[in-house]
Amino acid sequence: SGYLIVIEKFASGEIYCIAPSFLSPTFPLSWGTLILPKDKDDPFVVQPPIGYEEIITIFSQEEPQLDWLPQPEDEPLELQTEHLASLLNHVNKNNCQLMRYKYLITA
Repeated sequence: SGYLIVIEKFASGEIYCIAPSFLSPTFPLSWGTLILPKDKDDPFVVQPPIGYEEIITIFSQEEPQLDWLPQPEDEPLELQTEHLASLLNHVNKNNCQLMRYKYLITA
């Protein structure tokens, strides 16, 4: 088991932490399939602008010590420069595994 942070960068340039949030299972996570949003009856809706989006996942065995991380009942958090800086610091100081996936929204 471990701790997962999922960041999504939208084609608009906005960056959100979508896990942890009400969209995701709670910490700690066990290895397996992760489906977001966790409520299959409330899917994500594709909205303009079209363009490239990215998902970045950060997995660690240690619980992230980031006081700004959303709680399981919270809305996804729009990340600001200070959030990204502390997240990068967390990645650099801990044994984290990262994955990045870039995809194109066309319509």
